[in-house]
Amino acid sequence: MPNDDYYKVLNVPKTATQQEIQKAYRKLAKQYHPDLHEDKEHAKQKFQKVQQAYDVLGDAKKREMYDRFGPDFEQMRGPSGQPFEGQFHPGGAGGADFDFSQIFGNRGGRAGAGGMGFEEILRQFGGFPGAEGSQRRGPGPATPDSSLDVETEITIPFAVSVLGGEHRVAVDQADGPKSITVKIPAGIEDRKKIRLRNQGAIGPGNRRGDLLIRVIVAPHPLFRRTGIHLNLTLNISLLEAIWGTTVDVPTPYGTVALKIPPRSSSGRVLRLKGMGVPNEQGQKGDLLVELQIAVPKEIPTAVEGELKSALASIPTEDLRSQLKW
Repeated sequence: MPNDDYYKVLNVPKTATQQEIQKAYRKLAKQYHPDLHEDKEHAKQKFQKVQQAYDVLGDAKKREMYDRFGPDFEQMRGPSGQPFEGQFHPGGAGGADFDFSQIFGNRGGRAGAGGMGFEEILRQFGGFPGAEGSQRRGPGPATPDSSLDVETEITIPFAVSVLGGEHRVAVDQADGPKSITVKIPAGIEDRKKIRLRNQGAIGPGNRRGDLLIRVIVAPHPLFRRTGIHLNLTLNISLLEAIWGTTVDVPTPYGTVALKIPPRSSSGRVLRLKGMGVPNEQGQKGDLLVELQIAVPKEIPTAVEGELKSALASIPTEDLRSQLKW
């Protein structure tokens, strides 16, 4: 598509920023994706034009060359990708070859003793392929680009945040929607991010960004979390509080028999060691169980008077002796 204006293809002005170019590319790539159209061949041609335009304008160096020399700038590159390498084509691709050795002789582009050769001249400007201090750019593995990162958000159950597990996440990428299985590490905290390398958007030269997933932890109806510790409020009856009992308490690692000591008051905290949240080293916090005495809402009239007399006969300390401002 040498006659197409890449800026017009992406529908952006020549003054567009890299972010604006990237945004336009994502919109058009999604619009013309062949899988979304009945006329797949026509859509494919549109999609390829958009991709080719972005391959150039999305790369700062290629864009500079395009702005200076137009869409034919690619024809001005040598075998290694460097512009004006080895031979010069005055008339573009169809022009006659010009060999620099015709000027500097057949000494690898060097002048005779005492003279400065072509290699030395170009080395001073940092433009001789293979010269010291210059960098040859060839094909290589795609490198991450933070500007191509894609962010999304998922909500996981409270239990999964403690024990870890897997979660499916749907990602809308330029090359189509994609479903990815995400491994949730045990003990992950609310609003933490998980980074999946090379799962983001695709940029020029097949560079890939990362997928950043913010994890939202759904609240539990009973359990709460404080750091690596879990908190639970456990209701017990008045009789259980006075005489003590044993209660089966659910934990992330199974049910545990918790012994309630006699004469336990509301607010007393019992600790189940190692039943909390694991940290990054695999060490687990504790489960802190706070007792809450549940007073009966109704007392049968037949026993009310007898119960009141029995409780009044029990000697108690002044419960409010320390109540002061």
